[in-house]
Order: sequence, then C-alpha cells, then structure tokens
Amino acid sequence: IKECDWSSDVCSSDLEAVRATERGFVVFRPVQVKMSGGSTEWVAQEVSDLQLGRRQPGFVEVVRGLAPGEFIVRKGAEALENRTPIDIPPELAKQILASRAP
Repeated sequence: IKECDWSSDVCSSDLEAVRATERGFVVFRPVQVKMSGGSTEWVAQEVSDLQLGRRQPGFVEVVRGLAPGEFIVRKGAEALENRTPIDIPPELAKQILASRAP
C-alpha cells in the first residue's frame, strides 16, 4: 500500500500498481467494509475510471481517478480482483483511516 505522490492535480504512481484490463487501466485502493457479523475487513476496491498521462521508467501520471493523498495497493495488484480481502498492518490502517477523516 502506498500513498500517491501528488504534484498539483496529477498523481505519480508506481507503474506496477496500474493494471491494464479490457475495460482500460485500473488500480486498487484499500477499503474497510463491515461484514455480516459486525466485524470489519479490508478489501481491495477497483478504481477503473483512470486517465493516465505521461510515463517515465517505473512511474505513470494518473490525471483522473484518484484523489490527493489517496492510498493504493502497489505490490501484488496483478493478482487482485474487486473486493479481494487484503491484509493491512495496524499502523498503516490507522494512517489510511486518518487520511479519510473529515
């Protein structure tokens, strides 16, 4: 999991986090969901409305589809599908939740 690096309105993401599909390019963001028993679980949520910009070796600009400071799954994204359960270390989970607080 990695926080996007931002410069004005453009996110610079590791190229390995962006996956090409038949519907276009996607990345995955970690999302906490409530389960039927009341517990919570982290899952990977597909972000499919990406517009990519310039590319450099190992990096790509994401012009549209991610918000400033948003966390994305960087390693292992090629094996993910929408709502795949993922493990998040507790300290990182706190950071992700804090970044979404109003």
